[in-house]
Amino acid sequence: MLNNANQIEWCNTRAEEYFQLKLNRDRSVQIDYLLRQPAFRAFVSSSDVETTLNLRLPRTGTDRLVSIQMIPFGHEQRLLLAQDITEREQLEITRRDFVANISHELRTPLTVIQGFLETFEDDPTDNPELLARGVELMSDQSRRMNRLITDLLALSRLETSSTAQEDIVDVSKLAHEVGAEARTLSNKKHQINIHAASDLKILGAEDEIRSALSNLVSNAVRYSPTGGTIGISWGLVHDEPVFSCQDQGVGIAAEHLNRLTERFYRVDKGRSRETGGTGLGLAIVKHVLNRHDAQLKISSQPGRGSEFSIHFSSKKIAPQKELAV
Repeated sequence: MLNNANQIEWCNTRAEEYFQLKLNRDRSVQIDYLLRQPAFRAFVSSSDVETTLNLRLPRTGTDRLVSIQMIPFGHEQRLLLAQDITEREQLEITRRDFVANISHELRTPLTVIQGFLETFEDDPTDNPELLARGVELMSDQSRRMNRLITDLLALSRLETSSTAQEDIVDVSKLAHEVGAEARTLSNKKHQINIHAASDLKILGAEDEIRSALSNLVSNAVRYSPTGGTIGISWGLVHDEPVFSCQDQGVGIAAEHLNRLTERFYRVDKGRSRETGGTGLGLAIVKHVLNRHDAQLKISSQPGRGSEFSIHFSSKKIAPQKELAV
């Protein structure tokens, strides 16, 4: 609450937090003396009560963005209202980034397909080699778009569905299945070793857990050089169920590790597209693990490979069935 000289008459605790005020100390002090940003000074001096001001205020960690409105009331008094819109701004940035990223991901395959179709509209029979090559590239790009849409739909389901199922999941069986898929994807270019405790099962949604494991293992194949070894393991580590995938790939610098689960975030964008990645795999892994009370831990060094491990809570261990006498 301000008087006609913009002096503070009263403020609540939230205003003290936002503007770093102390009512006992700052009562009767002009608000624009304490907040010296030119945009704010111009705002409080304005007589237009319809305008609002978005103002960035410093705070610990990250700045707070507030929307400020000035409302006249009483006898030559004004009420300054500030609403924290930091989260709204972050959501808007995320939305814009998502639209930009998905547009970029679709533009390349669509450009390839459109380019060949325009070429074939003339007379494709004049160059059968070009026709064969064009059909091959268009098929590759259409499969890439299909993978992208499939991953987007998977993310949407994970974000909008209720909590995960509580079925008994045989992770050892899943580890061998994704290992077999990895051998097919590798086409004998890598050595793939699997060590899985067959008696260790957990509670969860099998399809979701399988998707998470498959994403980690397929990434290991894509980013490992020919001749490298990929290790897949499943078992108890300090009484916690842990699935781990180790590779001898290119490795990841420390500054990238915290952002790997962001949608479309790539350390090496060109290499990821060449190997068929959509940029959504680790985002899917993160959502699956959030639904299963699990954590993704990443250990990596450039040039020395990476280890991605999923740590489930011991509470997720499925009870073993007692043998009938």
